[in-house]
Amino acid sequence: MPASSASDSLEKFQAFQREVNRLFRRIFEEGANAPAAGESVPTRADVSEAGGDVVVEVETPGTPFESLALWVSRDLIVVEGEKPVDAHDGKITWHCMERDFGPFRRVVEIPCPVDTNAIRATYRAGLLTIVCPKIEDRRESRRRVPIERL
Repeated sequence: MPASSASDSLEKFQAFQREVNRLFRRIFEEGANAPAAGESVPTRADVSEAGGDVVVEVETPGTPFESLALWVSRDLIVVEGEKPVDAHDGKITWHCMERDFGPFRRVVEIPCPVDTNAIRATYRAGLLTIVCPKIEDRRESRRRVPIERL
């Protein structure tokens, strides 16, 4: 087999492998947040820790501020909203449409105990930033209790 043929086969195999990996990422990474019937594709979110806070950033481009809702329940943050469909009079022929429209709901798990009464949220330029102050997880702490003899 000539060398060029072997390198062509290797390149084709690598391209195939990249495509399979991309499909698996779509299925397994996005599948956990797959949209329900009538919902758009979920928004992207980043979760990080900075100092004594857990910071959640949710991308919501094109979503009006008035349609956003934020809920906190135990160790979950729920962001809901609706990105309105661009109003067109039906005289448009689409050649490519990749943006999502309609209602969305994104659920993010908070990775450690936080003070749910002190959570703050800001919205700027399509980015919802949620700051959750961490608290000590007392469930794991252990202290010796002296026993008094009566």
